[in-house]
Amino acid sequence: MQDNTDDSMSDDFIKTSKVSLYRRVIARSKSSSDDDIWLITLSDLMSLLLVCFIMFFVIAKNQKVNIDLNMTMANAAEMDVQSRLPGLSAMNTDILHSLPALPETAKGTATDEVKEYASTVERIKKELDMSIQALKLEEKVTTSVDDNDLIIRMKEDVTFNSASAELIDDAKPILDSIAQIINENKSCIVEIDGHTDNLPIKTPLYPSNFELSLARATSVVDFFTQAKGIDEKKFFVRGNSDLRPITSNDAPENRAKNRRVEIRLRTLDTDMAQSDNKYNIDDFNKDYN
Repeated sequence: MQDNTDDSMSDDFIKTSKVSLYRRVIARSKSSSDDDIWLITLSDLMSLLLVCFIMFFVIAKNQKVNIDLNMTMANAAEMDVQSRLPGLSAMNTDILHSLPALPETAKGTATDEVKEYASTVERIKKELDMSIQALKLEEKVTTSVDDNDLIIRMKEDVTFNSASAELIDDAKPILDSIAQIINENKSCIVEIDGHTDNLPIKTPLYPSNFELSLARATSVVDFFTQAKGIDEKKFFVRGNSDLRPITSNDAPENRAKNRRVEIRLRTLDTDMAQSDNKYNIDDFNKDYN
């Protein structure tokens, strides 16, 4: 009886030991697997890099082959053209050498013309300024040069009454001087612009500032063409309303500056302008429109 009990206890001990041993082996196996799992990720990454390098190598090699092939075809085509047209390069070289050289005297012609024209404009400006001073209109009429064009700016109080497009007598003496300049310069083109301030106007004659500004510019043209007999084809008029002020319209004195007529004289004659290079009025008309 005692022997059977001992044998049973011995069997239980062996079974318990085996179970404990299995558990330790399984636990150790799991720990080892967790520690080495990063190797799988690294091996995948290395495989992807290897594939990328192989693709880059193949693409680069193909591009080099294509470039070499294109160069070979281009060289072959060039050789074919040269074989079909012998002496082509020599002929081109002969043509280039046969072109006439630019004369030394012509190199400075353009600069001389610009200088002479600018000098003419300044001379006419000084003459007109003297007339303005003689008429004591320095505060009402000014002149300036813009891109070699002579610009005469006349304020409203020397040209028109308020809300009117009929020239007043004070404007006629200075307009006489301007008319003389136009008559002396046969190629002269005249642009006349009417300007107003931003105060609205609404009368039976002038429903807006556009009509008023255009009517004022037209009145100046009528003076030149009807009173002075100047060809009307020389003139171009525009009504600008208040769209092109020279200063802000925030004060009465500034609005007075914006109410004006501007006369721009273009292509004034010089001694050289008597040649065939004179500005053509019809060409200007096309550009202006």
